[in-house]
Amino acid sequence: MIDDGKKPNRKPLIYYYTIALIVLMLLNALLFPSLLQTRVTEVPYSDFLQMVDDGVVTEVAIEEDDEQILFTTGGEDGEDTVYYKTGIFPDDSLGGTA
Repeated sequence: MIDDGKKPNRKPLIYYYTIALIVLMLLNALLFPSLLQTRVTEVPYSDFLQMVDDGVVTEVAIEEDDEQILFTTGGEDGEDTVYYKTGIFPDDSLGGTA
């Protein structure tokens, strides 16, 4: 066996590690937050009132700064909870404007 004193070329291995690290960082920054984010469905104000009348709304939060109503439906255990948002109707006293 002839030993000419050359080291094995490790550049490709470092490049693969660098590319894998960049891909993981991009996935962590761009894809995972959107997958783990709570889904909020926007519905018309009339649907919100109908859900309240039907008794399916379990929690309501009014955001006056953004002029929207956030509400949830579903079980109290939180497993079947669905999140919704709707705009505040200007002539309704629910929004605190009348």
